[in-house]
Amino acid sequence: LDGIDGIIVGPNDLSASMGHIGRTAHPDMFPIYDKIGNVLKESGKLFGVSVGYDETTIEQWLDRGANMIFVGHDVGYVHDGAHSTSSRLDKIINSRINKFNHTII
Repeated sequence: LDGIDGIIVGPNDLSASMGHIGRTAHPDMFPIYDKIGNVLKESGKLFGVSVGYDETTIEQWLDRGANMIFVGHDVGYVHDGAHSTSSRLDKIINSRINKFNHTII
C-alpha cells in the first residue's frame, strides 16, 4: 500500500462489482469487508467507509477498524438544504400574508 494514504470503501459500489447490486449485506460481502478492514488495520492507513445512517452498520464498520465514517449522500444533502430554505421562506411570506389579511379585515 505504498503511496496510498488511505482507502474509502463504498459498500454499494463494491457489492455491485461483486454481483450483488443493492445488497450490501449479502453474506458473501462480509468476509470481503473484514479482509479490507484487516489489511488496512495492519497497514496503519486511513480507513473510511461511505454508508447511509444506520447505527448497526456504523458499529460494524467501526469494529472493522474504520476511522472515517461518511453518512448520507450528496443528493440527500441538496434536498434537505433546499427543503429547509423553502420552509424558512414560506414562513416569512406567510407571516406577511397573514399581516396583510389582518389589516384589511
